[in-house]
Amino acid sequence: MNHEVHESEITTAPWFSLSGSAFWKIAGILVGVQALNGLLAVALSAWLSYDRSLTLISETIVAELNIVATEVESRAFRPGADANKIQTLYDLPRTLVVDLATRFADPITLLDADGTVVRTVQPDRNYFGMGTEPAPLVVQTEGMREELEKGRIIVQATPRDHANGTTWALAPIYNGANQLVGGLLV
Repeated sequence: MNHEVHESEITTAPWFSLSGSAFWKIAGILVGVQALNGLLAVALSAWLSYDRSLTLISETIVAELNIVATEVESRAFRPGADANKIQTLYDLPRTLVVDLATRFADPITLLDADGTVVRTVQPDRNYFGMGTEPAPLVVQTEGMREELEKGRIIVQATPRDHANGTTWALAPIYNGANQLVGGLLV
């Protein structure tokens, strides 16, 4: 039974066909999955870096505010001062106020222990290279008394979480008798 094969009878194997092959369908699905995986990796990296950046910014602000608050306490309120002579932030030494103007590019608002604004120290615009235009001042002091009473530095770094959309940081200030006299709000 010999049968002679003519060229017209030769066909290619179905697994080698480019159009209907399962290989190309699976390859297409795998490429799509890899593309989605790449997009997910980029999105997750962006979110994590944003979150880490906020953490680093908050830690830096806490460290700087702690330094400034300690300086205000040591220069304005003598350690071991008589508790009956409670001093306030109303009468800061002039040299301290001038120094405060060089600490932040934003205004520093001094609050009393009740959270009421005592004074605002505008940044030295020449020191920060910003000309003579005063910085815009947005002070939201509602609830600051409760924040001060917590006795720790608080940083609100995400504007979407705050009612008026501003970011801020608050450090409590103590007198020489370790009594809360107010705070620094930046």
